[in-house]
Order: sequence, then structure tokens, then C-alpha cells
Amino acid sequence: MAAELEPVFVLLVDVEMEQRRIVEEAERRAHAVRDAAREQAAGLLNEARGRVAAERAAGSAAVQRAGEKEQQDLLAAAREEAARIEAEMSERMPLLVERALRSVDLMLGDETAATGEGGAS
Repeated sequence: MAAELEPVFVLLVDVEMEQRRIVEEAERRAHAVRDAAREQAAGLLNEARGRVAAERAAGSAAVQRAGEKEQQDLLAAAREEAARIEAEMSERMPLLVERALRSVDLMLGDETAATGEGGAS
């Protein structure tokens, strides 16, 4: 009976060897797929980091531009206000000088009247 089963055992040994070969090949392929997936994930992560850095830089530049624009707007408004005040003062200056001179004249007139220095002019 052993002689009759020998071809079956030989076939079983062949089947076992083929099965091991298939398992080893599957493991090699699985490792290759895992390695490729890791490389792809690392590449995607690097790309994402690059995009984040670029977006941060763009955002920072936009904020800086907005700040510069706001600063320019404030400076322009301050210049306009200064020009308005200067124009208003230019208009009012003759009246203020006249009032000041009148006040001085009145004070001097009171002083000269008190001391008797005022004569007929």
C-alpha cells in the first residue's frame, strides 16, 4: 500500500512546495505594495506641507498688504484733515489777529487811562 500511495505523497510534496511559493510571492507583493503606499503617502504629505507653507505665505502677504493699505488710507485721511484745519485756520486767522489787537488796544487804553498818559490823538 505504501507503494500505491507514494505517487500521491509526491504530488502532495509538490502541492506543498507550490503553496509555499505562492505564499512567499504574495508576501513579497504585499511588502512591495506597502512600500509603494508608504512612498506615495510620504510624497502626498510633503506636497500637502508645501501647499500649507505656500498658503500661509500667501495669507501673510495678504494681511500685510491689507495692513499697508489701511495705513496708507489712515495717512491720507490724516493729511486731508490737516489740510482742512490749515485752510480753516487761514480763513479765521485775520479775525483772530484783529480780536487780539483789539484786546491789546483795550488793555493799553485802560492802562493809559488809569495812569493819565493818554492824550488827545
